[in-house]
Amino acid sequence: KSMDTEIAFITKSLDKINQGDLSNGRSNLFAFVMDGIKENYLLGNGIASITYKSFGKYIYPHNLFLQMWYDLGVFVSLPLLFMVVKSVKKTAFDYNINKDTMSLLILLFTLSIPRLCYSAEFWDNTTFWFLIMFSISHNVYREDEKAEAGQVIGEKTGELNE
Repeated sequence: KSMDTEIAFITKSLDKINQGDLSNGRSNLFAFVMDGIKENYLLGNGIASITYKSFGKYIYPHNLFLQMWYDLGVFVSLPLLFMVVKSVKKTAFDYNINKDTMSLLILLFTLSIPRLCYSAEFWDNTTFWFLIMFSISHNVYREDEKAEAGQVIGEKTGELNE
């Protein structure tokens, strides 16, 4: 009995290699996006403006970082990326984090970031936004816990300033 199972991305990749363009048209797309970035690299072109620049045809860069830079420019995308990376890193390296919280963080990260780096658009990726909000809220919650713990310790040792 034969098991003729086809793995779509392998078949598609082999077809593209035979056609001489493994990029699947993304080279042209990246060139289009880079031209748009060059036009307004500091302030960006605006949310979802790539659709209008491409004559109403729905396209996106297939890359989280290129799309952020194209849409938001350097002044917004760099601080946003810094905040996201810092927040996720702070959550991931919180040594008091419980297993459930860490499992959720890993799940959200693996479901959003790799896909956003090669295929999806971040504006409508709810897992990405949930990852951001989860990390930020976890860090705010942890800071509140630390502040409360410091206040309790201060009350016990009499070191609170009134």
